[in-house]
Amino acid sequence: MSTSLRAPVNAVGRFAHVDALRAFAVLVVVGQHVVYRGLPGESGVTVFFGISGFIITWLMLREKSAEGGFRVGAFYFRRIVKLAPPFLVIILVPTLVYGLVEPVAAPAVLSQVFFGYNWLLIFDPLLASQVLPGTIVVWSLAVEEQFYIAFALIWLAVARTRAWLEWALGVAVAAIVTGIAVRIVLVQDPAGYYHARWGTDARMDAIGIGVLAAVALFAWQRGSLPWLARLAHPATPAVAVALYCGSLLIAPVQWELTVAPILQVCGAVLLILYGLLPRQGAVAGAFDKGVSWRPLQLVGLASYSIYLIHYPLGTLIGAPLEAVMPKVLANLATGVIAVLAGVAVYRLVEVPALAWRKRRERARAARSAHVAAGAG
Repeated sequence: MSTSLRAPVNAVGRFAHVDALRAFAVLVVVGQHVVYRGLPGESGVTVFFGISGFIITWLMLREKSAEGGFRVGAFYFRRIVKLAPPFLVIILVPTLVYGLVEPVAAPAVLSQVFFGYNWLLIFDPLLASQVLPGTIVVWSLAVEEQFYIAFALIWLAVARTRAWLEWALGVAVAAIVTGIAVRIVLVQDPAGYYHARWGTDARMDAIGIGVLAAVALFAWQRGSLPWLARLAHPATPAVAVALYCGSLLIAPVQWELTVAPILQVCGAVLLILYGLLPRQGAVAGAFDKGVSWRPLQLVGLASYSIYLIHYPLGTLIGAPLEAVMPKVLANLATGVIAVLAGVAVYRLVEVPALAWRKRRERARAARSAHVAAGAG
């Protein structure tokens, strides 16, 4: 038995509601960093973790289903083409220019390039500060990529075994249990605060919940977990929003660090699953129409570049803008400029890189087909 998904897609063939969720997440982060400090920017990062865990796992499961295995080289190639061009333009080149006039620490910059910056922030914050101002945001990129590198290697080992789906489930559960347990231990000591925020071990539960959602949806498509279809109920979006809003009311800080991220990512994956499951009625129609709003989609598509550029750019232009206009207007202008700059990088850097990758993949597929035809 196979059950089809009916989610609306955007102009580039991605799930529209997932990119709308990305847009929300990045706008919350941008809002906190450059507009108003009271906004819950950390929650946006948690939502990103959940989205990433779901999407990466979903793509791996689809590849396994279609091809019977997993090409780890192709996986890493896609990740490099996605991540490297904006990182080069927004982080690395400006860092090299900045280093001509202000001191930067090569080990800190290299930790950003090779996905270890979050650990440097935890264990040597002074060294971690010797980078381009505003590039602290790459800590979350480090968390994601460390998880994906480990996940891809595990998946490579088990994708051709009979228990491949059970392994995916086991990775998800292990990540969830580990992340929650580590945070519970760390918050007992004030010295563990930053580890609880930035440590890969302490944040992997959000990614794991995304992985778990992808495994559940994949199983549902094949006739298992029939109860999952209940998440198509019209009340699901309201429950998701309530979980997220409720997480923002949690205090003290120990509970904020341990419980709030779980509620936030659960709300996010509920919306992801709701948008993918077959739905009918006025709520479904309004949901699909709302998430497909073109400006929201553009921000979602450009969310990676917006995330990378907003804080470095904000530290550069924030003070000059405050010198010529009221602080509130300066902050709003900084946020708008940061979003527009991220969209520009998406258009000028990410889109051409993606087009090049697709041309290369088509050429490779054509060569493989030609070789196969010749062998036949």
